[in-house]
Amino acid sequence: MGRAKLRMELIVKEKTRNTTYHKRKLGIIKKANEFTILCDVDTVVIIYPPNSNSPEIWPENPDKIKKTIACYRTKKGETGKRTYDLNDFFQDRKKKIEDELVKARKRNMEAKYSTWFDDLNGLTEVQLRQFAMGLENRENLVRAHLEFKKRNMNIQLPYMFDHLENKQPVVHYQVLGADHHGHMGQHLVSHEWLDDAPMASFIPLKREQMGFGIKDQK
Repeated sequence: MGRAKLRMELIVKEKTRNTTYHKRKLGIIKKANEFTILCDVDTVVIIYPPNSNSPEIWPENPDKIKKTIACYRTKKGETGKRTYDLNDFFQDRKKKIEDELVKARKRNMEAKYSTWFDDLNGLTEVQLRQFAMGLENRENLVRAHLEFKKRNMNIQLPYMFDHLENKQPVVHYQVLGADHHGHMGQHLVSHEWLDDAPMASFIPLKREQMGFGIKDQK
C-alpha cells in the first residue's frame, strides 16, 4: 500500500507539531548538504523555530555563511537585475496610462484652441493672466454693445408697428448708386436704428402714397 496523502494543515497538538518540526528540519538540512556536495553550490539554510526569535542556521561555520552572503551581494550588484513583481507591473501600466492621458489632453487643447499662436508660449503666468483679463474686458464691451443694440431695436419696432396700425403715411425709398444727381438725396428718412447704415441717395418708389399726392406713373 502507498503512503496516505498528507493533509496540508496546521498540526493542532503542540507535542506532535514539535516532533514533526525536528524531524523535518533534519531532513531539510540533509537535503541541503546533499545539494551542496552533488551540485557544487553554496547553500545556506535559515530556520526560525516556533516560539523563538533565534534562528537555526546551517552550515554552522560562520565563515562559509559570510562567504555565501558576500557572493550573493556581489553578483546582485554586477548584474543589476531585479525582480519584476505585480507592483512593478501595475506601476508601469499606471505610467503608460498617465502618459496617454497627457497626450490626449494635449490633442484636445490643440483641437479646441486651434488659433493659439506660439508667442503666448514665452509669456509668464502674470502676463498670461493680464492677457486673459484684456480679452475678457473686450468681450464685456462687445456684449454691452450688443445688449444696447437689442434694447434699441425693442424700442423702435413697436413704434413702427403703431404707425402701420394707425395707417400713417410712410414714404418708401430705394437705394441708388453714387452716380445719381444730388437732388435725389433730398428724400432721406432719419431713424435712430438706421444710424449705422452706409450713406446713399434715395428716391421715392413709383407708387401712390395716400396723403402725399404722389400717384403711380404709367
